[in-house]
Amino acid sequence: MLPLDKLTEKAYSDFASKGCDPAAFDAVLSLDMNLSGDFGRTWLALDRTRKRLYRLSEDDGAFAEFSLALTAEPYVDNYTSSNRLLAHECQEPVPEKGELDEKEYEKLLEDWRRSRTTVTIGYCTNACKRKLFAFVHIWERFAQGKEVGEDDPIFEQFNAKCPKCGTVYDDQQRRICNHCIKKSATMVRLLAYFKPFKLQFATVMFCLVASAVISLLTPIVSNRIFYDQVIAPPKFVDGVQVQGKLHSIEWVYIMVAILFGMAVLSLLIGIIQNRANAYMSTRVTKNMKNDLFRALQGLSLSYFNQNPTGRLINRVNYDAVKIRSFYIDGVPHFIVNMLNFIGLTIFLFSLNWKLTLVVYIPVPIVVCIFKFMLPKLWRMYSRQWRRSSSLNAMLGDSLNGIRVVKAFAKEAEETNRFYQYAENLYHANLQTNLVHLTIFPVIGLLIGISSQAIWGFGGFMVMDNFMTYGEFATYLGYVGMIFGPLNFFTNFTNMLTDTINSAVRMLKRWI
Repeated sequence: MLPLDKLTEKAYSDFASKGCDPAAFDAVLSLDMNLSGDFGRTWLALDRTRKRLYRLSEDDGAFAEFSLALTAEPYVDNYTSSNRLLAHECQEPVPEKGELDEKEYEKLLEDWRRSRTTVTIGYCTNACKRKLFAFVHIWERFAQGKEVGEDDPIFEQFNAKCPKCGTVYDDQQRRICNHCIKKSATMVRLLAYFKPFKLQFATVMFCLVASAVISLLTPIVSNRIFYDQVIAPPKFVDGVQVQGKLHSIEWVYIMVAILFGMAVLSLLIGIIQNRANAYMSTRVTKNMKNDLFRALQGLSLSYFNQNPTGRLINRVNYDAVKIRSFYIDGVPHFIVNMLNFIGLTIFLFSLNWKLTLVVYIPVPIVVCIFKFMLPKLWRMYSRQWRRSSSLNAMLGDSLNGIRVVKAFAKEAEETNRFYQYAENLYHANLQTNLVHLTIFPVIGLLIGISSQAIWGFGGFMVMDNFMTYGEFATYLGYVGMIFGPLNFFTNFTNMLTDTINSAVRMLKRWI
């Protein structure tokens, strides 16, 4: 079989059930629309030995067979976002000249041409347009008795491979290998958008670190110092005072003032951070979209023929905003949460290493869950984006051509097409949400169980005088804080997966 398209297992068995021999097919083509012009899958197969063209619809199983001797001269009608394959069908083969002279033979051919009818072979969107023309070219060469081999130059446009890993390019025009591209380098490359805003970025980072320091100090000040040294009465152990060193009314006011000042300082830092963030994020988003649109203007017409308008609009709006959100809301918080996680781990082990081991029991389980489920989430987000792009493409093309739709009374067909695209997006969203709402609640449950276990073990230690109440309250404060970074890391993987998809799409297409 020629390297144009390959039959799926279902298509292979369906053709075989119709009495065909799929192993003898010379070329097959997969179209992404059915005969009604709606979204669906239709297969075309050329069998040169039997001189037959077969058509099979996966939606309803409709099957048709055409004789290559009676069905000839294929051609393609081009529309705004779709294409129609037509051919001439006659009752008898082309008449032979025999002993007729030129005028008589011309008259015979003219009568034969008038007896022909035009039949529709199939429909497809512009995504299949290049393969459709290649299929027509193969059909015509077969009709002329010419040979077409697997190494024919016509297939180079569909089967070019990466010289490094040998994988066929997903996009034969851009020829960028998804397996060899370094996604980490892609993310670093996008940092160039933040170079003009070094001051704002440094301000945001400084504010985040300052907030983290205040968060780490607050449990010590409010629990360990305030409870054990200010509120608690003096207590001596072996002649050494361990509690109540600051037990006085004055220190109560001082500690309350310190806690109030830390809260106000944290609020001011948050305001400065948000203002710097807003200034930087809006301009980064604007620059990204400008570069995307500028690069879009330099692409060839063939690129626009193969990519519907709605899909391109979705890339400009969705990908730029997603990447901006990752670098503004994701990366700084990831750094701060990582520092928090390291600092909190040190504090917790210094306070009570036994309780800390209980806290970290679910961590290996969480790591295993991410190892096995993250690739699945990656594929699901990619599928979700493709379905969303297809829906936007169909909606944009339909609204742009609304005069044509109404002129030919195609409102019902367009509505059915929209329902089909919406249904596909619904299933993609549903599958992604089901996996997302299964993984992360399980992780949250594991973390919650370990946090509740701390109350039991810690309570026994306080009752047995292994810990003071202030130490236990400080420990609980840090435990509550460490679950913040853990929860952030679970959501960060979700954000990272979606952002890398957007970044790779944006850079490999345009920039």
